Formats: sequence, structure tokens, C-alpha cells
Amino acid sequence: MIYIFIIIFIFIDQISKYYIVKYIEEGQSVEVNPKFFRLTFIRNNGAAFGTLKGQTSLFTIISVLIGMILFYFLIMENQLTLYTITLMLIISGTIGNLMDRLIRKAVVDFLDFRLFGYDLPIFNFADFFLFLGMIGIIFTVIL
Repeated sequence: MIYIFIIIFIFIDQISKYYIVKYIEEGQSVEVNPKFFRLTFIRNNGAAFGTLKGQTSLFTIISVLIGMILFYFLIMENQLTLYTITLMLIISGTIGNLMDRLIRKAVVDFLDFRLFGYDLPIFNFADFFLFLGMIGIIFTVIL
């Protein structure tokens, strides 16, 4: 059951990226809600927020290693808890962005939010899963 969720999360990430690449030109923005949300297609060949651009090989190696370690912890846990949900989200996000690096040579980002007049960094569902997973880790450590 746990692994089915990982597959579903990866599918959500990859199918959304497929449609963005297919229907929106790179650099183009499509207004969904002018004051809050738009789809903006960019390719990120760096890490979070575009740092360390051009280090695709390094991020590929790191993603594979982290993914293997997290899968080991997930196998050892093997029951649905906040900890396993956290691992599922991080594994899904890691694999989703790894697939982009291997297939597209860069991560496809497209979720472009504006909150209180501030433009947030553009991200994708894999990034969102990673973010939620990190929040889950914080709660797991605190609890």
C-alpha cells in the first residue's frame, strides 16, 4: 500500500510536467488567477531556487543515494505512520525530479504563486512533496 502512494505521487508530478512541456512554451506564463496563481514554464538545471546551476550529474548522484537510503528506512518501518508518510513524500519528490534530470536534462518547474504581493519561487509537485516531507520530518522530530 505504501508503495502505491509513492507511484501515485510520482505519476501526479510527471503527468503535470508532461502537459506543461507539451502545451506551454518555455518562459511563457498562463494566468489562472491574476492576483494569486499562474502557470510559468521554466527549466531548472540547478538545485532549489536555481542555485548551483549546471550540476545535473551531482544532483543525480545525490538523488540516487538519498533515494536508496530513504527506501531502506521505509522498508524497515513498513507501517503507515507520520514517519512513513514523510518518507513517501520525500522519496516521491526525489524520484520525480530525478526523472526530469535523466529524461529532460533539467527539472520542469511551473507552479507560480503570488502571496501578499510577493512572487514565490516557481516550483513543481515534486518540490511540493519534498517540502511537505521536510515539514513532516520537523513534526516527527518534535513529537
